Amino acid sequence: MIKLPYATTSAVGDAVMAVYNGYLVDGFLGFAKGSMPLLKDINSRQVLLVANATTGKIIWIENVTNGTVHPGDTNNGYNPEIVNGVIYEPTIEGKVIAYNLTTGNILWESPKLSNGVLQAAPTYYNGYLLVPAGTSIAVLNSTNGNVINVFHTQFIMRQQMMVVGNTVIEASGTNYLFAVPFYNLLHDSSISDIGMS
Repeated sequence: MIKLPYATTSAVGDAVMAVYNGYLVDGFLGFAKGSMPLLKDINSRQVLLVANATTGKIIWIENVTNGTVHPGDTNNGYNPEIVNGVIYEPTIEGKVIAYNLTTGNILWESPKLSNGVLQAAPTYYNGYLLVPAGTSIAVLNSTNGNVINVFHTQFIMRQQMMVVGNTVIEASGTNYLFAVPFYNLLHDSSISDIGMS
């Protein structure tokens, strides 16, 4: 049992943790002032925590944000994606940060998008990160965080995508489920480019 430090409101319970090679990783909002259920100041920082999945011992904690922000409707925490010892963490500031799992060192930070925020959980696929970003899906290079393409849709993207074969499937925030070939996410600019409406 781990008492997660600094947690704000329901940020911990609503996020999905990740486990990789004996490490447990959780991203949540923390540092609000006051005590539950009444908080004097809900402005928060994003926290990334890594613990031993067997013993529950906390290995390292990182303050992801530079300052405090109001969580708005994003107080559900931030689901990490872990691949080959790298944590890909979306942030309340609207970018993805890659961390070394064992040391906590930052490997890279993606740029922010002008037309959407990178706050939802990324999905790793074949050297790329697919990140829901408002009404777009950003495709990032998983090695350096560079934006390869931004694919626009008419749906609101909030959920982590899944890849089946070469098809990306997304459950949007507007009561639609849709599937797009990965090739189109990588090369086209919008859903209309591939004949969908």
